Amino acid sequence: MPSICQSAVAIYGEQIKIIRHDVNLGYGAALRSGFSTARHEYIFFTDSDGQFRFDDLEKFLLYIETCDMVIGFRELRRDPWFRKTNSRIGNLLARAMLGVKVRDINCAYKLFRKSLLSTLPLRSEGALINTEILAFAARRGWKHVELPVPHYPRRFGNPTGANFWVILKTFKEYFDLRKRIHQIEAE
Repeated sequence: MPSICQSAVAIYGEQIKIIRHDVNLGYGAALRSGFSTARHEYIFFTDSDGQFRFDDLEKFLLYIETCDMVIGFRELRRDPWFRKTNSRIGNLLARAMLGVKVRDINCAYKLFRKSLLSTLPLRSEGALINTEILAFAARRGWKHVELPVPHYPRRFGNPTGANFWVILKTFKEYFDLRKRIHQIEAE
């Protein structure tokens, strides 16, 4: 992946900034690093494992003028059944425990207003960052639009979301996040 990024910098120059962690700190940490160094009015993120294309970004940009965030949902999810099952359980937990009411929390195709995203006290290091963002957004009354995006089978990387210990850790993180949100609201 570094060679692809270096090629992009060679083509686009200062429009691209490479952010690296010397050690893998997790998905959430990677996103938080990107959010904190973003320089423009909007922040868009998607995964680089081949599951999404950039084709729908233009459509998302049409909607961001009328809301605070545009959230993708996988119109036909191309994941194994166990990942779909884990996702359904996560969506139900987020809905029941945190008030997150979106179709597909972990769809990695989202566009935000930087001015709002930068106000969130994000801490998640793993995949729970999507839930964390949306839980705080729901509590703050952010308006959102949900749009379908095509989803493709993963072409790169190794998924870790179905690992028993990752699932167990995620359950704990849901309870920790709920507790932290209530503490922040009580202040």
